[in-house]
Amino acid sequence: MDPALLTAEQINNYARVTGLIRPFDEKLLKGATYEIGVGGNVYSWDDKKKKKVLPVANVGESGIVLEANSITFVETDVEFRLPQYIAMRFNLHIKLVHRGLLLGTGPIVDPGFRGRLLIPLHNLTSQPLTIKQGEKIVWIEFTKTSFGQSSDREGYRKELPNFKVFPKNKRWIEAEAYLQKANSGNPIMSSISGFISKTNKQLKRNTRWVNTLGITGFISIALTVFGGLYASLTVLNNAWTAVNTDVAQRKELEARLQRLERCLKTAKVTNKPPTPDC
Repeated sequence: MDPALLTAEQINNYARVTGLIRPFDEKLLKGATYEIGVGGNVYSWDDKKKKKVLPVANVGESGIVLEANSITFVETDVEFRLPQYIAMRFNLHIKLVHRGLLLGTGPIVDPGFRGRLLIPLHNLTSQPLTIKQGEKIVWIEFTKTSFGQSSDREGYRKELPNFKVFPKNKRWIEAEAYLQKANSGNPIMSSISGFISKTNKQLKRNTRWVNTLGITGFISIALTVFGGLYASLTVLNNAWTAVNTDVAQRKELEARLQRLERCLKTAKVTNKPPTPDC
């Protein structure tokens, strides 16, 4: 067979003869791809940068929850045994793309690979998304290479001296080893998630500060208003007292003037001087 993208029939044949996919289910074939789901373990980190490992077997009906603005690593539910002449590529299921998930498409898995794939899923939405138990997430495509052949002359002839074999020490690698090598064991988290977490913490601090300032400010304003009102009332009271004093003095003065006028009239009529009580 010439180098080419494998069709469903060819994938089926290679799976039966070489153990390309294990376990293999013919019902999951499509045109030129094979559908796979999540198996093994699920890896993620919480807001405190603590790694969480969830065995898919323990998920149950609740499914696998992909937190908002997060990166979650999932293992495939099948193992691959690629011959030295077949490479593969995987792409995220279109229905998950439409739900807001992202996968770096286009990575090629070299011929000779053995083991499960570890796939990073990016939830770019602001809401948690759930992958149900048994739900398929990725389409795999296989390509036959020009292994052992050269076209430097008419026809093809075998030429193997410079052929690069897939390293045996890179076969059957556990997911933990992939994560350790990728980031030296440090958390692998979305920068969006970190930014949102930091923003929320700052918002909470600001809210507490505003609330505290609100109470303190209310007390300060109340004291200021009360102090100003007290001062105003004092001034008003003093002014009112002064006014009342002036009114009383004026009435007394008017009474004395009236008595003096009566005394003068009496003295004029009687032709006698005013008495001392006037």
